[in-house]
Amino acid sequence: MLLGNQVCQQYGARGFLREYTYHCRISQEHKLTCINMTDHHLRSRGTAVVIRHGKVLLVRDKGKHQFSLPGGGIRENEPAASAAGRELFEELGLSPIKITRLRECDFKGSASHHKVCLIEARGEPHLRGHELDKFIWWDMKKPIPLFSHVKVILRKIGLSEA
Repeated sequence: MLLGNQVCQQYGARGFLREYTYHCRISQEHKLTCINMTDHHLRSRGTAVVIRHGKVLLVRDKGKHQFSLPGGGIRENEPAASAAGRELFEELGLSPIKITRLRECDFKGSASHHKVCLIEARGEPHLRGHELDKFIWWDMKKPIPLFSHVKVILRKIGLSEA
């Protein structure tokens, strides 16, 4: 059972009050496990938002139930816009024409820091590689299973239906 993030305060060695965030869960054996997330390094991810004809492109990873925005890990010294465009091509065969970095729409989750890019791309998507099992053009009205960060990012962009 996931307890989520717990915040506690304690006095450090020099007497300063410090706040710690712990990600806690209880296992099936009823064992409590907490990981200090205060200094946890989030994985940076180039996240692509592709919109055509009023629909947003979503992908689903193999073995998952929920949809997310296309994208993936940022390599060392790689700009977020380059990572988002590269991943869009590698995963779906789309060729970016124009990439706009939307820093104000970035999202920090529990595991990833989504660095958001609005991408205009050429071509029709098709599954490439081995990571994804499905893509859809979502009208933002039909209820589908989404990761929570998708709704937040689309809201920040101004797509209020999300």
